[in-house]
Amino acid sequence: MRIYVIDPQIAPVKETDIKRVEACIYENMTTLAEFVEQLPPDIQREVKDFAEFLLKKRAQKKHEVPVFDWEGALKDLAEQYTSVELQHEISRMRGD
Repeated sequence: MRIYVIDPQIAPVKETDIKRVEACIYENMTTLAEFVEQLPPDIQREVKDFAEFLLKKRAQKKHEVPVFDWEGALKDLAEQYTSVELQHEISRMRGD
């Protein structure tokens, strides 16, 4: 029997999703584990390192907080344009 540990710091999982995640892990990891077991130990370490990298990358994408440092940058144009007119002007300037 294999036990797979999900690190909540790498990929947080809601309590309600645990059964779905376990089913997915069992379904997908069984085949992947069979492939990995056929590899030499040094390549198995590379696979493990790459999988950890992918999990960290995915977790970082999901948890990035949007930055609105541009907010209010066009405030001085509020008297001249509506928000829709500004959108059209920006699209025109971009060449969209």
